Amino acid sequence: MNFRVASFNLLNLVRPGVRYYGLPPHTEDEHEQKIKWIAQTLDRSQVDIVGFQEVFSSSSLQSAVSLSQHFTNHAQAQEQVLSPGASVEDNEEKGKALRPKVGLASRFQIVRHESIIEFPSTADFQIPSKSPEGVEQLIDVPIKQFERPPLRAEILIPDADVTVVVYVAHLKSKRPIYKEDEDRENPIHRALGALRAQVIRSLEATALRARIVKDIEKNRQPLIMLGDLNDTVESTSTQIIAGQAPHFRWPAKIKRMYWDVLLYSTNTIQTRQDLKDFSYTHIHHGQRDVLDHILVSQEFYHRNSKRIGKVTYQHIFNDHLFDWSLTEREPSRVMSDHGVPVAEIELDASSL
Repeated sequence: MNFRVASFNLLNLVRPGVRYYGLPPHTEDEHEQKIKWIAQTLDRSQVDIVGFQEVFSSSSLQSAVSLSQHFTNHAQAQEQVLSPGASVEDNEEKGKALRPKVGLASRFQIVRHESIIEFPSTADFQIPSKSPEGVEQLIDVPIKQFERPPLRAEILIPDADVTVVVYVAHLKSKRPIYKEDEDRENPIHRALGALRAQVIRSLEATALRARIVKDIEKNRQPLIMLGDLNDTVESTSTQIIAGQAPHFRWPAKIKRMYWDVLLYSTNTIQTRQDLKDFSYTHIHHGQRDVLDHILVSQEFYHRNSKRIGKVTYQHIFNDHLFDWSLTEREPSRVMSDHGVPVAEIELDASSL
């Protein structure tokens, strides 16, 4: 059988009349249009498992998924929508939405799930340094939690009796983080702000990597990571999550140890099949990048002789994206400012 997975940044899905980021609330009409657009995108993409980012309201996400014919035509669809921490009680205060959350919708049974708040203890965030006298000192980084907790779920693929571990993540953006006394027009302060954002994103990537390795090391557990990682596939933070590929000259025994915990980008798999690469999920000041990713473990990698399936193709739904720097018009709040990568995975019946 074949099934499809996607990562879908919703661009501030929030209930009408609720303030967020100091911006004007969405009107009832805007909210209704946004719900319809999300449902139409789900129907167009025909996805079976989709990870969402920028969910402020769990009820709005449920409404969008329920409006999708692709999901409502499937049994138990309503029970298979998750957005931990995005309820009115948890994520609204005095008419204001607090923080964006991640979410998940699945046409298949979600066996169990958890929201990951704390960094795992296996990730040691101490930086070794030496004093002028040559004495080693350990600098502790006092960041121990995710800003936007990732979601981990175990999903049972029907007719195959395979349980897939799925992560949904939204890492820290590149937007600079400033101290109160810093000037955003100061180039040094801007550099420091960008550095702080990079450090947090890399710390989150490392913590996520530690959880992923725990799931897939020394077993045949298939895993899929769906996320707005806020950087390209070649970036340091994304590569931290995916893991390091072994050198081609290394012995096969060592290579297998690396492959065992390596994740593969479905976008990279697709671009190696295409004659030309036109893929992008985001436009910023004319720069087109892939910031939204689908990463799979070796169980879905076509070059693995012991795979249980393979990624057959990836398509990015990005025809709604526009370079708003070319016009004086205000960007749409109805449609997302991210493309939606969708990957199809074909299970190998003989390997199950």
